[in-house]
Amino acid sequence: VVCLVLSRRFAERITKGQKRKVGPDRLIDKVGVVLEKINPDTGEGKVRVESEEWRAMSADGEVIDAGTHVYVVKIEGTHIIVKRRERR
Repeated sequence: VVCLVLSRRFAERITKGQKRKVGPDRLIDKVGVVLEKINPDTGEGKVRVESEEWRAMSADGEVIDAGTHVYVVKIEGTHIIVKRRERR
């Protein structure tokens, strides 16, 4: 019992200040791939992030072609807002 109490306190100290993201917010900063071209003029586009497919919009209003890697900037309703990922 003592060991259990001490290990819990240790775990709380390590994770202090770290909030676990849940729901769609967990996708922010994650990398995905464009499945259907993102076109700001038509509002169309689709991205896969992890194992989920989302309707997507470009954060900076640019067209992003299918196959491009992007990262999630924010979530707005049923859309994810993405930016093109720079190659490293």
